[in-house]
Amino acid sequence: MSGTPLDRHARLCAGRSEGDHLRKARETVGMNQTELANALVIARLTVGRLETGQCAPKRPMVMTWAVAAFPPSGC
Repeated sequence: MSGTPLDRHARLCAGRSEGDHLRKARETVGMNQTELANALVIARLTVGRLETGQCAPKRPMVMTWAVAAFPPSGC
């Protein structure tokens, strides 16, 4: 299959929810929900609700989640 990296990413992610992406990011770095909740200074229950789609994450939360799961190197 050809296409741009964005096209390939779209095919791989088809059918996944935001919560699926958040859970995958957390699991990729080996964090459990409690560890991530502590890093984000939110309740573990909130992490679970975001991952299951019971709550919709706002952009600032997604950005904070990404930094907690994948901190910038060299800092």
